[in-house]
Amino acid sequence: MSNADPMLQPDLDVSQLSNEPQLSSDPLLLSDPQLSNEPQLSNEDAFPQLDDKKAAESLSKNLEQLMQIPIDIRVVVGSTKMSISDFTNLEQGAFVQLDRQIGDPVDIFVGDCLIAKGELTFLDDDKSCFGVCLTEIVDNGQLNNAAR
Repeated sequence: MSNADPMLQPDLDVSQLSNEPQLSSDPLLLSDPQLSNEPQLSNEDAFPQLDDKKAAESLSKNLEQLMQIPIDIRVVVGSTKMSISDFTNLEQGAFVQLDRQIGDPVDIFVGDCLIAKGELTFLDDDKSCFGVCLTEIVDNGQLNNAAR
């Protein structure tokens, strides 16, 4: 090679001017880790493994946060079907007959999932309020099928 100014040599490859490894712009070479000049990371380097203690602490913290999320619980005493005409004719003091008898269990829902059944009861400390005493918890198999 001559001592001439490299800028004046038209056939000179610019990559010869640097001591740094040059990356190819050829996508086939870049996709092959053995042909690429970039250092390769293993899965362990890219996704370091958490030790069991840290993983358990993280899971515990996540569960703690999850358990603080409020949910709406709906207690269904009964239901009925009526025409729009009958519904629009309802007035104050009208009776609506439900599909359940007094003493029948009520359904307890979270969202659209039936989670339990119970019976209406007055609260011990305040007879003007009532609550629900759970009599049956829907098992996971039924709960999973109801959610589908």
